[in-house]
Amino acid sequence: MSSMSRTRSNPEINGQDYTYVFARNTYGPDDQTLPMPMFTIVFKVVQKYYPTGYVRSARTGFTDFDRTTEFERPLHRLWSRTESEFAILDMLWSLEIPFQWDSNLYWKSPRFRDGGVGEPRVPLTCVHNMVAMVSEVAGQMKCRAAETGRKKLRMIVTIKRRMFVPRMIYDLMIFRTRISESAGEDMRAVAADILMEARAAANVENPPAGLIGWKPAAKSAVDELGKGMFTGSYDPASKMMCSICMEEVKIGSHITRMPCSHMFHSDCIVEWLNKSHTCPLCRFSLPTD
Repeated sequence: MSSMSRTRSNPEINGQDYTYVFARNTYGPDDQTLPMPMFTIVFKVVQKYYPTGYVRSARTGFTDFDRTTEFERPLHRLWSRTESEFAILDMLWSLEIPFQWDSNLYWKSPRFRDGGVGEPRVPLTCVHNMVAMVSEVAGQMKCRAAETGRKKLRMIVTIKRRMFVPRMIYDLMIFRTRISESAGEDMRAVAADILMEARAAANVENPPAGLIGWKPAAKSAVDELGKGMFTGSYDPASKMMCSICMEEVKIGSHITRMPCSHMFHSDCIVEWLNKSHTCPLCRFSLPTD
């Protein structure tokens, strides 16, 4: 770590997609009954979307990929630095991560050291550079194990990709998640679907994240939507929920019906259609200007 200079740049501010990596000892219980010392390396791979220009928050972020994979190897097979780096690299490639993660790489101190508020500090020039950093952490753990006689070592390596999209698309991801989770849909498919629609709307083949567009509905089409006052559900025991704000539609509330027959609070659907021309539930398309 000391061999690499720190940088003050913050990718979260300038909106670049990036990956940060960190490794740490998990300090699990030892097992002196093992016939030989064992080293377990756990890879946690995550991809999350964030709104461009977001303010950091533990609650912010749309996760469309989160997978943990565990590898266990005899300690003597990772003893030298060369053996360790080769083994870690082999594990890494066997993960078959389904998205591009190895561009704009940063090494970050573990969360327990900086309270989760630190920014990526050390730029990594390539994957092999990252593997060397992970191997360095493993080497420190091996040295302590040799001193204490510990037989069971466990390390977790987190690879987290942060993708930035316009606030409007991010909000759409969060909204559709509420519906898709109850339907059992794959979150990665939801995110890919939304981004594909956004690119099509912008009529750009592969736009940068910050330039992805979204077409609002034509004002004339919004004005023509059926409007009324909610007088109650056919089933008195059931409640009507607005799928945009996720709140109950009270009797006497102003509602608007889309041509597809889905109904929402009038204010909610008007605000929605100022950003997107599709129904939040079934994606029925209204005309655009």
